[in-house]
Amino acid sequence: MFSIVVLVIISVVTLMYVRGSGPLDGYAAKVSFPVYYPTKLPPGYTLNPKSVSISSDLLFFSVTSAEKKPTLVFTEQSMPANFDIKSMVGKDATALAVESGTFYDIGTDKQNKYILATDSTLIFINITDKIDASAVNFMAGSMHQVR
Repeated sequence: MFSIVVLVIISVVTLMYVRGSGPLDGYAAKVSFPVYYPTKLPPGYTLNPKSVSISSDLLFFSVTSAEKKPTLVFTEQSMPANFDIKSMVGKDATALAVESGTFYDIGTDKQNKYILATDSTLIFINITDKIDASAVNFMAGSMHQVR
């Protein structure tokens, strides 16, 4: 009986540890800013672990679909000191408050571009082709900070 209890406890602790790990956990210590990733993706999409890279204190990764849907390319960097996001996005940009910060649609008719501004991180999302804005907003609302 004792061995069954020990086995159950070990299983629960292992499950909690595995569930707590995210796809970018190993990269957070390699940059000078908090790292974020989407925990909820549009149907058919996955965060491509082979796409993750760091260059000059910038973090890059992509979210792709096996169904040849548009690719979402993320670039994350430290929020510059005294940065005025409003001057960058312009007065006509659509803003959406999400748990991690403010999400801006800065795209045009031909390009899907978004910015998520958190307290410490600036995240650019470029999309290779048109995608439903509600899917992007859903994803932006699920951005999770790596701890």
